[in-house]
Amino acid sequence: MSTTASWDPYFKGAPAGQIRRTRGILLISAPSSPTVRNAGRKENMRNSKDPFFRQFRVAVLALALPFVMAVGPVAGYYIGSWIGAALGYRLWGGGVGLAAGTAASIQQTVLIIRRILREMK
Repeated sequence: MSTTASWDPYFKGAPAGQIRRTRGILLISAPSSPTVRNAGRKENMRNSKDPFFRQFRVAVLALALPFVMAVGPVAGYYIGSWIGAALGYRLWGGGVGLAAGTAASIQQTVLIIRRILREMK
């Protein structure tokens, strides 16, 4: 087993446990291991065919739906009111922002529902 962190571009050939300051950031090299080497890769859970992970992804997407449907119009109204106030049309800005936020929210809801249906196949 190698004790160098060859996978880390900042520590080419550095012994494990070495502390180095690079660009004002304190970095500590770690020994090479499969868990460290695969850290940060999203393909492990995303491409998993395990039923638990598929159900977990569906549950998380389903829980995101109410937040997407609520946040879009509210954020659109406040952003539209802010822009409208800057232009002198606060009421119209809020209405246009509300409509744009609702449209964006509906679009995201449809995309999430499609993804949930694709995950459930």
